[in-house]
Amino acid sequence: MVSSAGVWDKARSEATAAPHSGAWLDALPSCALDTQLSNAEIQYGVGRRLGVELCEQAPCPLCLGVMDKWGAHCECCMSGGDKTVTHNKIRDNLYLQARKARTAPQHEAVGIARLLGLEVGRETQERPADVLLCRAQDIRTGGSLGAGKVALDVGIVCPQATCHLSDASQESLGAAEKYVRAKCSRGDMERRCREVVVTFQPMIFESFGGVSVEAERVIKCLNKAVAVNTDISEEVVATQFWHRVGVDLVRANCRAFHRRLLSHGGDVLGAVGPLGGGGGCRLWKACEAGGL
Repeated sequence: MVSSAGVWDKARSEATAAPHSGAWLDALPSCALDTQLSNAEIQYGVGRRLGVELCEQAPCPLCLGVMDKWGAHCECCMSGGDKTVTHNKIRDNLYLQARKARTAPQHEAVGIARLLGLEVGRETQERPADVLLCRAQDIRTGGSLGAGKVALDVGIVCPQATCHLSDASQESLGAAEKYVRAKCSRGDMERRCREVVVTFQPMIFESFGGVSVEAERVIKCLNKAVAVNTDISEEVVATQFWHRVGVDLVRANCRAFHRRLLSHGGDVLGAVGPLGGGGGCRLWKACEAGGL
């Protein structure tokens, strides 16, 4: 089935097969834990994984690009601020986990910019540390252990974006790993950080929930440290973290999707039965066929 699929569906299939991409599906719906998803969020998340049509094709009201029928555009559209909101949510998740791990994290660390000779106090795209780990001796990066400081640079990519489609269709996490390479080479950031004894570590998440290999290694080290510090099993710590990330990604992507629909007066296909009222029923039937 996968071998006969086109590039678009192969990219989706590889993305959904990546570790952690379906973590939100296993999260306990809880108001106390803030993991209870709305009907619209569940509908969007399930629909994206199944690759069914979620809306009618129309111009994106925010960037004048094409809002595709499968909802992928909203996960890569750079207009409207949705990408920034999603990025900041994942950044904050990492920062909180780093605090629990007692790595002395700094949020959007300005000190790194000064070390690299970047001008502080003005807008610049050269921000090598969304989260700077100042005590990172137990954090494994790129196969090494015991770095002095580690600059975590967060990025989120959509595997079905035009620029990532080819790589994403060839292997699981292909889009994430491609963006890791782009992050390291952009502005020669990896070398510049290394020269000031800082390890530059891209933390690239795919919009379906998967994460680049080295980033997963870093997160595993953080989770292990949190487990030691809180006397909670590492398995429970890791499960809670991935549930948090998965739920936040689905919420953010769904919000971006509906913002664009509401702006041009569109409607969601398949909002019927247990997932809502009105409209057609193709999404709900697809969910039943997929056993969801």
